[in-house]
Amino acid sequence: YSLWDDYNTNVNLEYSPMRMRYKNTGNKEYDKNKHLFTSSLVNNKRKIMEVLNSGAAGVRLPVSSKTYNKLAQIAVALADNESQMGTSRRYKWKMDDRMRDESFIESINSLLGKATSRGLTQIKMSKDNEELQKLYKTFGLSEDNVADNPEKSAMATMLRLIYTFNNETGGNFYDNKGNKMDRTDVLLYKYIGQGYKLAKTSEEGKALGKEKDGDGYAKGANPAQNTYIKLLKNNQKKTTIETWMEE
Repeated sequence: YSLWDDYNTNVNLEYSPMRMRYKNTGNKEYDKNKHLFTSSLVNNKRKIMEVLNSGAAGVRLPVSSKTYNKLAQIAVALADNESQMGTSRRYKWKMDDRMRDESFIESINSLLGKATSRGLTQIKMSKDNEELQKLYKTFGLSEDNVADNPEKSAMATMLRLIYTFNNETGGNFYDNKGNKMDRTDVLLYKYIGQGYKLAKTSEEGKALGKEKDGDGYAKGANPAQNTYIKLLKNNQKKTTIETWMEE
């Protein structure tokens, strides 16, 4: 299906159940965290859709079941990319630092104008806008409980993905070869803070592709050459989604 058509027609915003399938790795910590993370996405789907589609939190974000499912798959991949489901050495080091002297780390980030990364997807909530803060509050999410709770990390990440998808990916964007980009690829660039690489016209995209960045790569967006996005798409393949209509 096309996420673009799905969003624009808004034919069906009704909830349909979902199931996320994947293979366990044998790493008990990884498998436990992935189970908690994916279970949260599945179990909270109805509530998230109802609140966002109705605008009950003061923010209306139309999201269909199909779009939710696709974004949920991306959320799981982000947790793999960012922390290997909470098992990476870098993540554990950051968590240890947080436990030892969180105030020191936050003070340094504050001086640098940076937000502190939280949870399995390393989401930075503190600098999100007022609408997202309303949504976080509605679902009982805070930087502290997202930091060490896979279920809440999943919910915060999902809200951010849906918000970004609705508000920042409409219209046409082009890669550095002048090709119109798929809306999910636009979402990934926006979500990881590389929206500045997206071209608004085909000509602009081609022009960027002829320039080189500091590392000798063509400027502009190219999902097939973006290391982070390539890894994320590979991680997406680890989880499949089944859905059905309620009777």
